[in-house]
Amino acid sequence: MHKLPLEPNLTFQQRIHISVFIFIGIYMIYELLSYGLNTKGYLILLAAILGTSFFIILFFSKKGLAEKCGVTYNAVYLGDFLILKKKIDFNDKTACSVLKFKKSQKYPFFSAAKPDLAHEFNAFDIYLLNQRHTKKNKLFSLKKESNSKLAIDFLTNHTELKHEIYSPNFS
Repeated sequence: MHKLPLEPNLTFQQRIHISVFIFIGIYMIYELLSYGLNTKGYLILLAAILGTSFFIILFFSKKGLAEKCGVTYNAVYLGDFLILKKKIDFNDKTACSVLKFKKSQKYPFFSAAKPDLAHEFNAFDIYLLNQRHTKKNKLFSLKKESNSKLAIDFLTNHTELKHEIYSPNFS
């Protein structure tokens, strides 16, 4: 199996929100353990441990690609450990391309001081294209250009896709 974990699955704001849930879960576990538990308390403790574990895994997850036995997958990793994978449909797709977009992320926490405060960044979207480049399917979006090059190299080495510059032919 060939693996390629690329970059975090969540944005900075999403990570802040998830960390709040993690701290609430840890506090609940601590409080439950500090009291005597009955059957209902053990069930609540188990639910708190499972929920907190889920949010910790989500916090540290990475998006990427995987290939096994000639089948390529869109994958989610925890470090280098494969958690989830979804088969990529290459039906009618002959090429892949990277499109660069200028995006911005608003910061809702600073709205009173500066209402239009936003973080601008470049996003590198990986697309699968048909022969004439008229149909495109987005695989995922990356923030680093070096990671997009790694993803394109992985796709061209493990599939029949060719790397092409996006230029649709509508004639």
